Amino acid sequence: MKVTLCNKVLEGDIPRYEFENKEEGINFIESWISSKDLEESVLVCFQNWSELSIKELRNEQRGILVTHDDYELSEYVENLISSISINEIDLAIFEFENYQEAFKYCLDLKESF
Repeated sequence: MKVTLCNKVLEGDIPRYEFENKEEGINFIESWISSKDLEESVLVCFQNWSELSIKELRNEQRGILVTHDDYELSEYVENLISSISINEIDLAIFEFENYQEAFKYCLDLKESF
């Protein structure tokens, strides 16, 4: 299980983690989420689908959640992780200052292909 967690103030490379156990990964993600002040942040979460052909790369992130609600994000993460094999999980969560920055990132992500 691969997880990318990026704070809105980034120092160095974007942190990427690997877990052998889904429960350990979920606990780590939920701890990271709970450390955020969601009155001052917006989180963007998505699952990366790898091994796609060049023609299909626009589908690498099929669904993207943008929220400032920790419960909604935790539910999204748990449902996603429980529905796919641990080897296929490549989850990313990015923190932004506001919705404008978050949606700009989403547009850049989807339209870069």
